[in-house]
Amino acid sequence: MILKNEYASLIPCCAACLSSNSSQPLPRHGGAAHGKFRLLVPPHADNEEAADFLRTQIGRHDNTLEWRVVRSDTLTNDTEAIGYEVFRSPVCTAIFDPGRTSHLNVARFMADLLTDEDTSNRWHGQIPVIYGKT
Repeated sequence: MILKNEYASLIPCCAACLSSNSSQPLPRHGGAAHGKFRLLVPPHADNEEAADFLRTQIGRHDNTLEWRVVRSDTLTNDTEAIGYEVFRSPVCTAIFDPGRTSHLNVARFMADLLTDEDTSNRWHGQIPVIYGKT
């Protein structure tokens, strides 16, 4: 997410691809697996709750806070940029058929959100999902 105030402070943040706001239905047993994941990996639940708070409590048109949350799926340590695609919602099944992207792609996209006005405006107040190009 990007937070701006009168001093132009910016705080980027990532969240997991699977969130409680996901419009993608979970496959059979997916809900149970997601629940166990939330219990075993506390930062995942925290990220989901932070994204939900921004979406439901702050909203897209708040005059004092601009935000974007970047969701990624399986992260890789690739050292070469292969490019990425960004979607409004997941196009892969996060638990049983995850998409992949590199830390490098996520960092590039977050930098684009901070420096490219068109990209920033496109994803203002949204929670896009990033995948590496294959």
